[in-house]
Amino acid sequence: MNLTNLELYAHLSALTLAAISIVAADNLGMRWFFGKTRVINRAQARILHYSTGTALVLLLISGATMFWPLRDYLLHDPLFILKMCFVAALIVNSIVIEKLMGIAATTPFAELPQTQKVQFILSGAMSGLCWAGAALCGYFLF
Repeated sequence: MNLTNLELYAHLSALTLAAISIVAADNLGMRWFFGKTRVINRAQARILHYSTGTALVLLLISGATMFWPLRDYLLHDPLFILKMCFVAALIVNSIVIEKLMGIAATTPFAELPQTQKVQFILSGAMSGLCWAGAALCGYFLF
């Protein structure tokens, strides 16, 4: 498989932006989860969410440029299909996170009802699993 350096570097740069944004957002969320911060800073959470979302869009665009010349091969590769499932789940989860951010900006984690605590935990686990899964699939694909 031949990929131009520009396409690959653009994809890896977007992945780097995503990783930095995710680590910062997870730090913010974990401090709230463990009660070190009463509520999250809404502005900071929004910046990190948009930064991660921007990285995801850049990954989709750069990924599409790499996909198109290899589409006949990739559409029959189970690893690529799995990666796209992870990416689809990330897109859906970003919508869930948008809703949950507002709750975390007004309510301490310890004061949430059990059902909302579960939503936060599942969303965080889904995010981590899908980002790691998509990155690993991409690594093994190319």
